[in-house]
Amino acid sequence: MGHKGKVDLKYVSDVAGGYYYKEHLPKLGEHAELQRQESADGHTFQQGDKVKCLLEVDILRQMQEGHGGWNPKMAEYISRIGTVHRITDRGDVRVQYSNNIRWTFHPGALTKVNTFGVGDLVRVLDDMESVKRLQASHGEWTDSMAPALGQVGKVLKVYADGDLRVAFGARPGPSTPPA
Repeated sequence: MGHKGKVDLKYVSDVAGGYYYKEHLPKLGEHAELQRQESADGHTFQQGDKVKCLLEVDILRQMQEGHGGWNPKMAEYISRIGTVHRITDRGDVRVQYSNNIRWTFHPGALTKVNTFGVGDLVRVLDDMESVKRLQASHGEWTDSMAPALGQVGKVLKVYADGDLRVAFGARPGPSTPPA
């Protein structure tokens, strides 16, 4: 930890998961203004995109300096899905939530969310280890899910957190994360 709780990180290699992503780190030699246009997942945002913040509160608070500022109530919206209302002149992202609350986020703090609707067809990943990892905190993995790996199913229900209830064949399958 450094001055005012700042963290100095050095990108060494890619790793899955965690709370730090190389895209969140400044690119040495580049002006910060040029880095504002991209999200953490490398996509630019457009009005109507579904997004959510997956960062820890302390990290988000630091990222918000100069990008709409920090309000402690923003912490309640971490992991909630919102809709991009507009992109500011500075490249920050104004997100509106279902209760009509709007927050301005640093674009690097947001991740696009693939949204699905009832009746959509989805395919479950065929890699069991990946699906087990993705199921953590999303209904968890059970061995009865194994037959659904690699299969196409129909979305029966979309839960508020973005999880899905999917039917495979004639019977509903277990809740699965977006494939």
